[in-house]
Amino acid sequence: MDAFDLLAGALAGIPDWALFFVPALLLLYTLATVLFGGRQVYPYVAFSLIVLAAVLGAGRGAAVDLIYVGLTASVGGMSRMVLSLTPPRAKNRRECTPRFEDIQTARAESAAGEVPAYIPVEKCGIDMAHAREYLQRLRRAPLSAGDRLEVDVLGRSLESMNKAALTGEELVRINESLAALFKIAAKYFR
Repeated sequence: MDAFDLLAGALAGIPDWALFFVPALLLLYTLATVLFGGRQVYPYVAFSLIVLAAVLGAGRGAAVDLIYVGLTASVGGMSRMVLSLTPPRAKNRRECTPRFEDIQTARAESAAGEVPAYIPVEKCGIDMAHAREYLQRLRRAPLSAGDRLEVDVLGRSLESMNKAALTGEELVRINESLAALFKIAAKYFR
Protein backbone atom coordinates (compact mmCIF):
# COMPACT_ATOMS: atom_id res chain seq x y z
CA MET A 1 0.00 0.00 0.00
CA ASP A 2 3.03 2.22 0.45
CA ALA A 3 3.74 2.34 -3.30
CA PHE A 4 0.14 3.31 -4.06
CA ASP A 5 0.20 6.12 -1.50
CA LEU A 6 3.52 7.31 -2.89
CA LEU A 7 2.15 7.34 -6.45
CA ALA A 8 -1.07 9.12 -5.37
CA GLY A 9 0.97 11.73 -3.52
CA ALA A 10 3.16 12.33 -6.56
CA LEU A 11 0.14 12.71 -8.85
CA ALA A 12 -1.56 15.06 -6.39
CA GLY A 13 1.55 17.24 -6.49
CA ILE A 14 0.98 18.07 -10.17
CA PRO A 15 -0.58 21.55 -10.48
CA ASP A 16 -4.18 21.68 -11.74
CA TRP A 17 -3.32 23.86 -14.73
CA ALA A 18 -0.76 21.27 -15.94
CA LEU A 19 -3.52 18.70 -16.36
CA PHE A 20 -4.74 20.55 -19.46
CA PHE A 21 -1.64 19.45 -21.33
CA VAL A 22 -3.24 16.06 -21.98
CA PRO A 23 -6.22 17.45 -24.02
CA ALA A 24 -3.77 19.85 -25.70
CA LEU A 25 -1.53 16.90 -26.54
CA LEU A 26 -4.55 15.10 -28.00
CA LEU A 27 -5.31 18.13 -30.21
CA LEU A 28 -1.69 18.26 -31.38
CA TYR A 29 -1.75 14.55 -32.15
CA THR A 30 -4.94 15.04 -34.17
CA LEU A 31 -3.29 17.82 -36.17
CA ALA A 32 -0.26 15.62 -36.80
CA THR A 33 -2.53 12.78 -37.91
CA VAL A 34 -4.32 15.05 -40.40
CA LEU A 35 -1.03 16.36 -41.77
CA PHE A 36 1.12 13.23 -41.75
CA GLY A 37 -1.26 10.25 -41.65
CA GLY A 38 -1.60 7.44 -39.11
CA ARG A 39 -5.37 7.16 -38.83
CA GLN A 40 -5.21 3.46 -38.01
CA VAL A 41 -3.51 4.03 -34.64
CA TYR A 42 -5.46 7.18 -33.72
CA PRO A 43 -8.15 5.42 -31.61
CA TYR A 44 -5.50 3.63 -29.54
CA VAL A 45 -3.49 6.79 -28.89
CA ALA A 46 -6.64 8.76 -28.03
CA PHE A 47 -7.79 6.05 -25.63
CA SER A 48 -4.35 5.97 -24.02
CA LEU A 49 -4.44 9.73 -23.51
CA ILE A 50 -7.92 9.52 -21.95
CA VAL A 51 -6.65 6.84 -19.56
CA LEU A 52 -3.67 9.07 -18.77
CA ALA A 53 -6.11 11.90 -17.99
CA ALA A 54 -8.00 9.60 -15.61
CA VAL A 55 -4.81 8.57 -13.85
CA LEU A 56 -3.54 12.15 -13.51
CA GLY A 57 -6.87 13.39 -12.18
CA ALA A 58 -7.33 10.52 -9.73
CA GLY A 59 -5.95 12.27 -6.66
CA ARG A 60 -8.16 15.35 -6.95
CA GLY A 61 -11.58 13.98 -6.10
CA ALA A 62 -14.24 12.19 -8.10
CA ALA A 63 -16.02 15.30 -9.43
CA VAL A 64 -12.81 16.94 -10.68
CA ASP A 65 -11.61 13.66 -12.18
CA LEU A 66 -14.93 13.11 -13.96
CA ILE A 67 -14.92 16.64 -15.40
CA TYR A 68 -11.30 16.33 -16.51
CA VAL A 69 -11.75 12.91 -18.13
CA GLY A 70 -14.98 14.12 -19.75
CA LEU A 71 -13.15 17.12 -21.20
CA THR A 72 -10.39 14.91 -22.59
CA ALA A 73 -12.90 12.40 -24.01
CA SER A 74 -14.97 15.15 -25.65
CA VAL A 75 -11.80 16.62 -27.20
CA GLY A 76 -11.00 13.12 -28.48
CA GLY A 77 -14.50 12.71 -29.92
CA MET A 78 -14.45 16.08 -31.64
CA SER A 79 -10.98 15.34 -32.97
CA ARG A 80 -12.20 12.02 -34.36
CA MET A 81 -15.07 13.86 -36.06
CA VAL A 82 -12.57 16.27 -37.64
CA LEU A 83 -10.53 13.30 -38.85
CA SER A 84 -13.59 11.74 -40.45
CA LEU A 85 -14.36 14.99 -42.29
CA THR A 86 -10.86 15.46 -43.69
CA PRO A 87 -9.68 13.31 -46.59
CA PRO A 88 -6.89 10.86 -45.83
CA ARG A 89 -3.43 11.92 -46.85
CA ALA A 90 -2.19 9.99 -49.90
CA LYS A 91 1.31 9.15 -48.68
CA ASN A 92 3.36 7.31 -51.29
CA ARG A 93 0.18 6.09 -52.91
CA ARG A 94 0.26 5.78 -56.66
CA GLU A 95 -2.85 5.99 -58.74
CA CYS A 96 -3.89 2.69 -60.23
CA THR A 97 -5.50 4.20 -63.28
CA PRO A 98 -3.89 4.63 -66.66
CA ARG A 99 -3.55 8.08 -68.12
CA PHE A 100 -6.58 9.17 -70.13
CA GLU A 101 -4.48 10.32 -73.11
CA ASP A 102 -2.79 6.92 -73.44
CA ILE A 103 -6.13 5.11 -73.46
CA GLN A 104 -7.64 7.49 -76.03
CA THR A 105 -4.59 7.19 -78.32
CA ALA A 106 -4.66 3.40 -78.12
CA ARG A 107 -8.41 3.32 -78.79
CA ALA A 108 -8.03 5.58 -81.83
CA GLU A 109 -5.24 3.44 -83.26
CA SER A 110 -7.25 0.29 -82.62
CA ALA A 111 -10.36 1.76 -84.29
CA ALA A 112 -8.34 2.83 -87.33
CA GLY A 113 -7.40 -0.80 -87.93
CA GLU A 114 -3.77 -0.27 -87.17
CA VAL A 115 -1.70 -2.68 -85.16
CA PRO A 116 -2.50 -1.97 -81.53
CA ALA A 117 0.07 0.15 -79.79
CA TYR A 118 1.58 -1.31 -76.69
CA ILE A 119 2.03 1.01 -73.75
CA PRO A 120 4.62 0.15 -71.08
CA VAL A 121 3.04 -0.51 -67.69
CA GLU A 122 5.48 1.90 -66.00
CA LYS A 123 4.19 4.74 -68.19
CA CYS A 124 0.58 3.95 -67.23
CA GLY A 125 1.15 4.37 -63.50
CA ILE A 126 -0.45 1.00 -62.68
CA ASP A 127 0.85 -0.59 -59.50
CA MET A 128 -0.12 -4.24 -59.82
CA ALA A 129 1.46 -5.04 -56.44
CA HIS A 130 -1.08 -2.69 -54.84
CA ALA A 131 -3.91 -4.46 -56.69
CA ARG A 132 -2.59 -7.89 -55.63
CA GLU A 133 -2.47 -6.71 -52.01
CA TYR A 134 -6.14 -5.68 -52.19
CA LEU A 135 -7.00 -9.02 -53.80
CA GLN A 136 -5.31 -10.92 -50.99
CA ARG A 137 -7.06 -8.82 -48.33
CA LEU A 138 -10.43 -9.31 -50.03
CA ARG A 139 -9.91 -13.06 -50.40
CA ARG A 140 -9.28 -13.30 -46.64
CA ALA A 141 -12.31 -11.13 -45.78
CA PRO A 142 -15.73 -12.62 -44.99
CA LEU A 143 -17.38 -11.69 -48.31
CA SER A 144 -20.86 -12.50 -49.49
CA ALA A 145 -21.12 -15.24 -52.11
CA GLY A 146 -21.67 -12.77 -54.97
CA ASP A 147 -18.80 -10.55 -53.93
CA ARG A 148 -16.48 -13.54 -53.50
CA LEU A 149 -17.31 -14.72 -57.02
CA GLU A 150 -16.73 -11.23 -58.41
CA VAL A 151 -13.39 -10.94 -56.57
CA ASP A 152 -12.28 -14.29 -58.04
CA VAL A 153 -13.24 -13.18 -61.56
CA LEU A 154 -11.50 -9.83 -61.11
CA GLY A 155 -8.44 -11.57 -59.70
CA ARG A 156 -8.17 -13.85 -62.71
CA SER A 157 -8.69 -10.88 -65.02
CA LEU A 158 -5.94 -8.84 -63.37
CA GLU A 159 -3.52 -11.76 -63.17
CA SER A 160 -3.95 -12.47 -66.89
CA MET A 161 -2.92 -8.87 -67.65
CA ASN A 162 0.44 -9.20 -65.90
CA LYS A 163 2.60 -8.10 -68.84
CA ALA A 164 5.34 -5.56 -69.44
CA ALA A 165 3.30 -3.66 -72.05
CA LEU A 166 -0.44 -3.45 -72.61
CA THR A 167 -2.78 -2.39 -75.39
CA GLY A 168 -5.33 0.34 -74.92
CA GLU A 169 -8.17 -2.18 -74.62
CA GLU A 170 -6.27 -4.08 -71.94
CA LEU A 171 -5.70 -0.82 -70.07
CA VAL A 172 -9.42 -0.09 -70.18
CA ARG A 173 -10.22 -3.58 -68.84
CA ILE A 174 -7.63 -3.23 -66.07
CA ASN A 175 -9.03 0.16 -65.16
CA GLU A 176 -12.57 -1.23 -65.00
CA SER A 177 -11.42 -4.27 -63.00
CA LEU A 178 -9.54 -2.10 -60.51
CA ALA A 179 -12.54 0.19 -60.12
CA ALA A 180 -14.78 -2.79 -59.38
CA LEU A 181 -12.18 -4.24 -57.01
CA PHE A 182 -11.87 -1.00 -55.03
CA LYS A 183 -15.65 -0.64 -54.96
CA ILE A 184 -15.94 -4.05 -53.27
CA ALA A 185 -13.05 -3.16 -50.94
CA ALA A 186 -14.87 0.02 -49.92
CA LYS A 187 -17.82 -2.09 -48.76
CA TYR A 188 -15.72 -4.25 -46.47
CA PHE A 189 -12.76 -2.07 -45.41
CA ARG A 190 -13.54 1.23 -43.77
